[in-house]
Amino acid sequence: MTVADLDLPAAVFLDPATPLAEAIQLFRKHGFAQFPVRDRQNNLLGVLTKTEVTKQLLKNRITQSEAIGKIVSKELR
Repeated sequence: MTVADLDLPAAVFLDPATPLAEAIQLFRKHGFAQFPVRDRQNNLLGVLTKTEVTKQLLKNRITQSEAIGKIVSKELR
């Protein structure tokens, strides 16, 4: 068996300019806990996690109309 044989969902990447409200809708739609974020040249910038979104919203550090780029985690685990 190879990776190609697995029935995995297609990767969904976000752009750092994506509004947070749109990212929240994508979390709900796809059921993912995190999304990779890449720039227009397809360079990986980091990940956006549900946990970080929740923390930043609760601390009023971001609004749903702002771009996600300011809360992307650059540490990949």
